[in-house]
Amino acid sequence: MNVRCLGRLVLGLLVLAPCRVLSEPPIVGAMREAAAHELAGRQGCVLVLDVSSGRVLFCSDPAMAAGEANPPGSIFKVVTAIAALEQGVTDPRERILCRPRATAHDDMLCTLARGHGRLDLVHALAASCNVHFQELGRRLKTQALLRWARRLGFGAPTHLVRLPPGSAEAAGSLPPATYALQRAKQAIGQGGITVSVAQVAECFRRLATGSCADAPLCSDR
Repeated sequence: MNVRCLGRLVLGLLVLAPCRVLSEPPIVGAMREAAAHELAGRQGCVLVLDVSSGRVLFCSDPAMAAGEANPPGSIFKVVTAIAALEQGVTDPRERILCRPRATAHDDMLCTLARGHGRLDLVHALAASCNVHFQELGRRLKTQALLRWARRLGFGAPTHLVRLPPGSAEAAGSLPPATYALQRAKQAIGQGGITVSVAQVAECFRRLATGSCADAPLCSDR
């Protein structure tokens, strides 16, 4: 999973797997090789986290993983999906239209020039459709989105990564949106929201383990 901020690769690879397998030294060595290959000389960070225990198995750059916060981009769409389902502003079967750029509203442009057409929530996540999630952001109340962001580990230190003495972990920022366009931007991980790589890892650990069992995406339904 790649996330770019101002042309820089911030998150190169996120691996979640049982510690029983990945804690073996040969596998840790393989992680280091995979990290070097994925980053390929670019500035970035690779963090490998054990789902069950929350223990960090490998981190290529602790200072970057926990000490820096950047706009999360499309990763944040998972938070938007959960908040939208919980608030009842959409349902998994609703198909939202993503128009071609030539016919779309200026502030609701898709990265795909021809648009995605009508997508339900699952396919919108798979396609990472900006228009779909911007529409959900417009419908949501600001506090609903930010409340789920905090529950999933954003906006506060994770204490996952040991930083050098004198260094502080970045908490990131979750500013309240004051108008609909900002809510739409926050729904796709922009609009002033910043997170750390460690927070992203913690978010998906909580989802994978059911730590937020009442999150709509985590239910058996």
